[in-house]
Amino acid sequence: MGGAMSCGAEFSPASGLFQVAEALFEVVQQIREQRIEAARKQGTELDAAAVNAPLSEAEAQQANEYIQSKTKRRTYSNEEVQDRLRDLNTTKQE
Repeated sequence: MGGAMSCGAEFSPASGLFQVAEALFEVVQQIREQRIEAARKQGTELDAAAVNAPLSEAEAQQANEYIQSKTKRRTYSNEEVQDRLRDLNTTKQE
């Protein structure tokens, strides 16, 4: 809903949730590309299940650092990152 009397997303409390989700989508895409590149360097090709597998501990830490740098928000536990990913359905390929 727009108009002169509406507030923008930058003033919305929900905006913080969207910032975290957007940062998470970005870092997950980066991690997927890193997985593909690492497999390519080893002379193999990953299937969709391997590309979209849950984050390892190191990858979850990478996601945390990226989220914090992009949103200036607290870091999340690795379980929180995995839960958030499941909620966002970013680990499923259609």
